[in-house]
Amino acid sequence: MITNKFFLFLFLPLPFLIISGPFLPDLAISLMGIFCLFNFKTYFNLDALKNIKKFIIFLFIFYFFILLSSLLSEDILFSFESSFFYFRFIFFLVLSCSIISSNESFTKYFLYALILSFLVLSIDGIYEFIFDFNLLGVKGPENRISGLFGNEWIIGSYLIRLLPILVGLFLLNLKKINFTIKILSVSAIFLSSLTIGLSGERTALLLWTIFFFINFLFIIRIYKFNKLTFLMILILSIIISPIFLNDNLNKRITLDLKSHSSIDPNNSVYTSMYLTSFSMFVERPLLGHGPKMYRIKCDDFKKSFNSCNTHPHNFYMQLLAETGIIGFLLVFSFFIFIFYRILIMFFFINKLKKNKLNFFGILNLLISIFINFWPLIPTGSFFNNRYSLFLYIPIVIYFSFLVKKDNKDYNFS
Repeated sequence: MITNKFFLFLFLPLPFLIISGPFLPDLAISLMGIFCLFNFKTYFNLDALKNIKKFIIFLFIFYFFILLSSLLSEDILFSFESSFFYFRFIFFLVLSCSIISSNESFTKYFLYALILSFLVLSIDGIYEFIFDFNLLGVKGPENRISGLFGNEWIIGSYLIRLLPILVGLFLLNLKKINFTIKILSVSAIFLSSLTIGLSGERTALLLWTIFFFINFLFIIRIYKFNKLTFLMILILSIIISPIFLNDNLNKRITLDLKSHSSIDPNNSVYTSMYLTSFSMFVERPLLGHGPKMYRIKCDDFKKSFNSCNTHPHNFYMQLLAETGIIGFLLVFSFFIFIFYRILIMFFFINKLKKNKLNFFGILNLLISIFINFWPLIPTGSFFNNRYSLFLYIPIVIYFSFLVKKDNKDYNFS
């Protein structure tokens, strides 16, 4: 009982802790990881985890390789800052799946936390878009909304990376929540989608489009063209219309995209960093230069004046440069597997769909993982504390469903 309360006290506030910055959410994850570390044998041997033991072993293999990569790097201690304590995410996953699977109310409570955080962020962001300052009276930088994130332009990224979880948990708990929560859930989904469009974040808008498109394809496959599909088209029109009606958004989304998508490293900072990452990979293709070493080694491989940064802004290119082909393939294979699960659900939909609400709920949990591992976008650093949470939270929620339901249709074993 004490363990459950300790876990809920740390896990449920995560949507708010992420907004506060990198320190508090990483502290919560570290505390959960340390607790599980000292009780790992107990949790790892639970029958409830039998369906995901292969994935846990997979994570330990990845952990071993990033440690080895750090040991072979030119600055071992500096590289260890990213790799050595990475085990906390593995223990976080083990502890989370163990406790969530035995707590019937957890997903409902986490849904409440997401609803509240989404409503606060979205209302604040929309207010800032209209009045040029947020509800706290703070003006965002360069005519872009940042909301409660201050000078960080990540409000759209935050919302889209957690939005499919909100949708998934809403559908999975639809029969357990009252009318007021249902209205608040729908409001949070719509307002957050609108805020993503208003944020001017190209990556967030692209990921939202993928999220919308996958759901739309499944709805057409199940329901054909009916009122629901036309409602989704109407929602899409409402979300994207500000981009074409507002000059600043239109310029950022459409015109600036040309320069950022250029293959000339002198015109595109992303292309320059990607080419630099690839050159680093070519020199040490097996295990790379070590986690966190891009910022140290990029000067030796840079393709233009803007090649260097703390990371190359695409974690697959980062993995190639810092962990070599082994680290890259381990992570990319997981993305392929999630893609495979979505395809299985699509092509064998008649066999898989038993409860339509649960079906779309699980689909959206998969979509949340899928878009977070989508390779063709700029991203944060793979080893960044906050970004790692965006990767692991949907994995934890989805795997907790597998552990809890033991449903062979969604089983990874």
